[in-house]
Amino acid sequence: MSDFSIDYKVLEGRKVEHLVCPHCGQEAILSFGITRCLYIKTEPLFPIGRMQLEFKCLGCTTRFNDEGLPEELREAEFKHLKETGQGSLYFGTIILVIALVGILFHDYMEAWDTQLCVDAPQVNDHIVIDLNAVIGARRESRYGVLRIMDIQGHVLDCDLYRKRWEDASTAKKDVNAVWLDYESYNAWTKYRIRGDKLRLLHKRGAVKYVIRF
Repeated sequence: MSDFSIDYKVLEGRKVEHLVCPHCGQEAILSFGITRCLYIKTEPLFPIGRMQLEFKCLGCTTRFNDEGLPEELREAEFKHLKETGQGSLYFGTIILVIALVGILFHDYMEAWDTQLCVDAPQVNDHIVIDLNAVIGARRESRYGVLRIMDIQGHVLDCDLYRKRWEDASTAKKDVNAVWLDYESYNAWTKYRIRGDKLRLLHKRGAVKYVIRF
Protein backbone atom coordinates (compact mmCIF):
# COMPACT_ATOMS: atom_id res chain seq x y z
CA MET A 1 0.00 0.00 0.00
CA SER A 2 1.29 3.46 -0.92
CA ASP A 3 2.17 5.91 1.85
CA PHE A 4 0.86 8.76 -0.32
CA SER A 5 -2.80 9.78 -0.57
CA ILE A 6 -4.99 12.78 -1.38
CA ASP A 7 -7.54 13.97 1.15
CA TYR A 8 -9.18 17.14 2.44
CA LYS A 9 -7.78 19.27 5.25
CA VAL A 10 -9.56 21.98 7.24
CA LEU A 11 -7.55 25.15 7.83
CA GLU A 12 -8.60 27.06 10.91
CA GLY A 13 -9.36 30.75 10.34
CA ARG A 14 -10.47 33.48 12.70
CA LYS A 15 -13.53 35.23 14.07
CA VAL A 16 -14.97 37.51 11.41
CA GLU A 17 -16.21 40.95 12.43
CA HIS A 18 -19.45 42.45 11.11
CA LEU A 19 -20.68 39.26 9.46
CA VAL A 20 -24.17 38.03 10.33
CA CYS A 21 -25.29 34.41 10.35
CA PRO A 22 -28.05 33.98 7.68
CA HIS A 23 -29.82 31.46 9.93
CA CYS A 24 -29.88 32.94 13.45
CA GLY A 25 -28.69 36.51 12.92
CA GLN A 26 -25.75 36.33 15.34
CA GLU A 27 -22.39 37.96 14.57
CA ALA A 28 -20.24 35.18 16.08
CA ILE A 29 -18.86 33.85 12.81
CA LEU A 30 -15.68 31.84 12.33
CA SER A 31 -13.95 31.52 8.95
CA PHE A 32 -12.12 28.38 7.81
CA GLY A 33 -10.71 26.94 4.63
CA ILE A 34 -11.04 23.53 3.03
CA THR A 35 -8.32 22.36 0.67
CA ARG A 36 -7.23 19.11 -0.89
CA CYS A 37 -3.75 18.01 0.22
CA LEU A 38 -1.20 15.43 -0.71
CA TYR A 39 -0.56 13.31 2.39
CA ILE A 40 2.31 11.04 3.33
CA LYS A 41 0.83 8.62 5.83
CA THR A 42 -1.12 10.99 8.09
CA GLU A 43 0.94 14.14 7.50
CA PRO A 44 -0.17 16.71 4.89
CA LEU A 45 2.61 17.80 2.52
CA PHE A 46 1.15 20.58 0.40
CA PRO A 47 -2.24 21.75 -0.89
CA ILE A 48 -3.56 20.76 -4.31
CA GLY A 49 -5.96 23.05 -6.17
CA ARG A 50 -7.88 26.07 -4.98
CA MET A 51 -8.87 26.52 -1.36
CA GLN A 52 -12.57 26.75 -0.59
CA LEU A 53 -13.59 29.46 1.88
CA GLU A 54 -16.42 28.69 4.32
CA PHE A 55 -17.88 30.13 7.50
CA LYS A 56 -19.46 28.67 10.65
CA CYS A 57 -21.76 30.30 13.14
CA LEU A 58 -20.54 29.74 16.69
CA GLY A 59 -24.10 30.11 17.93
CA CYS A 60 -26.23 27.76 15.84
CA THR A 61 -23.31 25.95 14.10
CA THR A 62 -24.72 26.72 10.63
CA ARG A 63 -22.13 26.51 7.89
CA PHE A 64 -22.27 28.65 4.76
CA ASN A 65 -19.94 29.54 1.90
CA ASP A 66 -18.65 32.89 0.67
CA GLU A 67 -21.32 33.35 -1.99
CA GLY A 68 -22.74 36.88 -1.97
CA LEU A 69 -20.19 38.26 0.48
CA PRO A 70 -18.40 41.56 -0.16
CA GLU A 71 -15.28 41.08 -2.27
CA GLU A 72 -13.00 42.85 0.20
CA LEU A 73 -14.12 40.52 3.02
CA ARG A 74 -13.54 37.43 0.89
CA GLU A 75 -10.07 38.61 -0.13
CA ALA A 76 -9.14 39.42 3.46
CA GLU A 77 -10.13 35.95 4.70
CA PHE A 78 -8.44 34.21 1.79
CA LYS A 79 -5.25 36.13 2.49
CA HIS A 80 -5.35 35.29 6.19
CA LEU A 81 -5.90 31.56 5.57
CA LYS A 82 -3.15 31.39 2.97
CA GLU A 83 -0.68 33.13 5.26
CA THR A 84 -1.50 31.03 8.32
CA GLY A 85 -2.99 27.71 7.24
CA GLN A 86 -1.49 27.06 3.80
CA GLY A 87 1.71 28.79 4.80
CA SER A 88 2.27 26.28 7.58
CA LEU A 89 1.68 23.46 5.09
CA TYR A 90 4.33 24.81 2.74
CA PHE A 91 6.72 25.33 5.66
CA GLY A 92 6.21 21.70 6.69
CA THR A 93 6.91 20.63 3.12
CA ILE A 94 10.16 22.59 3.08
CA ILE A 95 11.28 20.96 6.34
CA LEU A 96 10.41 17.51 4.98
CA VAL A 97 12.32 18.14 1.74
CA ILE A 98 15.37 19.34 3.67
CA ALA A 99 15.23 16.21 5.85
CA LEU A 100 14.92 13.92 2.81
CA VAL A 101 17.84 15.66 1.08
CA GLY A 102 19.90 15.23 4.24
CA ILE A 103 19.11 11.52 4.39
CA LEU A 104 19.91 11.02 0.70
CA PHE A 105 23.17 12.97 1.06
CA HIS A 106 24.16 10.89 4.10
CA ASP A 107 23.40 7.65 2.25
CA TYR A 108 25.36 8.86 -0.79
CA MET A 109 28.41 9.80 1.27
CA GLU A 110 28.25 6.49 3.16
CA ALA A 111 28.11 4.57 -0.13
CA TRP A 112 30.99 6.67 -1.48
CA ASP A 113 33.12 6.00 1.60
CA THR A 114 32.38 2.26 1.34
CA GLN A 115 33.44 2.29 -2.31
CA LEU A 116 36.70 4.04 -1.47
CA CYS A 117 37.47 1.55 1.31
CA VAL A 118 36.72 -1.45 -0.92
CA ASP A 119 38.95 -0.08 -3.68
CA ALA A 120 41.84 0.53 -1.25
CA PRO A 121 41.41 -1.73 1.82
CA GLN A 122 43.54 -1.23 4.91
CA VAL A 123 44.51 -3.34 7.89
CA ASN A 124 41.86 -3.22 10.65
CA ASP A 125 39.04 -2.33 8.25
CA HIS A 126 35.80 -3.95 9.43
CA ILE A 127 33.57 -5.06 6.58
CA VAL A 128 29.91 -5.92 7.22
CA ILE A 129 29.11 -8.55 4.63
CA ASP A 130 26.32 -10.92 3.62
CA LEU A 131 27.46 -14.37 4.71
CA ASN A 132 25.41 -16.06 1.99
CA ALA A 133 27.78 -14.53 -0.54
CA VAL A 134 30.93 -15.38 1.43
CA ILE A 135 30.24 -18.84 2.80
CA GLY A 136 27.70 -19.89 0.20
CA ALA A 137 25.17 -21.28 2.68
CA ARG A 138 22.95 -19.92 5.43
CA ARG A 139 24.51 -20.36 8.86
CA GLU A 140 23.55 -19.12 12.32
CA SER A 141 23.95 -15.49 11.22
CA ARG A 142 22.81 -13.65 8.11
CA TYR A 143 25.59 -11.06 8.29
CA GLY A 144 29.17 -11.22 9.43
CA VAL A 145 32.10 -8.89 9.95
CA LEU A 146 35.39 -9.33 8.13
CA ARG A 147 38.26 -7.73 10.01
CA ILE A 148 41.32 -7.32 7.81
CA MET A 149 44.34 -8.56 9.77
CA ASP A 150 47.02 -8.50 7.06
CA ILE A 151 47.41 -7.56 3.40
CA GLN A 152 49.83 -9.41 1.13
CA GLY A 153 49.67 -7.89 -2.33
CA HIS A 154 46.11 -8.46 -3.54
CA VAL A 155 45.27 -10.99 -0.82
CA LEU A 156 43.47 -9.97 2.37
CA ASP A 157 43.87 -12.17 5.45
CA CYS A 158 40.82 -11.64 7.64
CA ASP A 159 39.09 -12.77 10.77
CA LEU A 160 35.42 -13.51 10.08
CA TYR A 161 33.10 -12.80 13.02
CA ARG A 162 29.49 -13.89 13.41
CA LYS A 163 27.09 -13.19 16.25
CA ARG A 164 23.59 -13.92 15.00
CA TRP A 165 23.24 -10.69 13.10
CA GLU A 166 20.06 -10.65 11.05
CA ASP A 167 20.42 -6.99 10.16
CA ALA A 168 23.49 -5.35 8.63
CA SER A 169 22.91 -2.07 10.46
CA THR A 170 22.99 -3.90 13.82
CA ALA A 171 26.37 -5.38 12.98
CA LYS A 172 27.61 -1.93 11.99
CA LYS A 173 26.30 -0.47 15.24
CA ASP A 174 28.09 -3.13 17.26
CA VAL A 175 31.37 -2.46 15.46
CA ASN A 176 31.07 1.30 16.00
CA ALA A 177 30.30 0.70 19.68
CA VAL A 178 33.52 -1.30 19.96
CA TRP A 179 31.47 -4.33 20.88
CA LEU A 180 33.86 -6.48 18.89
CA ASP A 181 36.06 -7.43 21.80
CA TYR A 182 36.83 -10.62 19.84
CA GLU A 183 37.15 -12.80 22.94
CA SER A 184 33.37 -12.81 23.40
CA TYR A 185 32.86 -14.35 19.97
CA ASN A 186 32.44 -18.09 19.79
CA ALA A 187 31.82 -18.01 16.04
CA TRP A 188 34.83 -16.77 14.13
CA THR A 189 37.26 -18.20 11.64
CA LYS A 190 40.17 -17.21 9.45
CA TYR A 191 39.16 -16.09 6.00
CA ARG A 192 41.29 -15.16 3.00
CA ILE A 193 39.90 -13.13 0.13
CA ARG A 194 41.37 -11.39 -2.89
CA GLY A 195 40.82 -7.69 -3.37
CA ASP A 196 39.17 -8.21 -6.76
CA LYS A 197 36.68 -10.66 -5.24
CA LEU A 198 35.87 -8.17 -2.49
CA ARG A 199 35.17 -5.53 -5.13
CA LEU A 200 32.98 -8.02 -7.01
CA LEU A 201 31.03 -8.79 -3.84
CA HIS A 202 30.55 -5.07 -3.30
CA LYS A 203 29.32 -4.66 -6.86
CA ARG A 204 26.78 -7.43 -6.24
CA GLY A 205 25.55 -5.76 -3.07
CA ALA A 206 27.01 -8.22 -0.57
CA VAL A 207 29.27 -5.64 1.09
CA LYS A 208 26.97 -3.50 3.23
CA TYR A 209 29.34 -1.28 5.20
CA VAL A 210 33.03 -0.70 5.73
CA ILE A 211 34.02 0.77 9.10
CA ARG A 212 37.51 2.24 9.17
CA PHE A 213 39.10 3.14 12.49
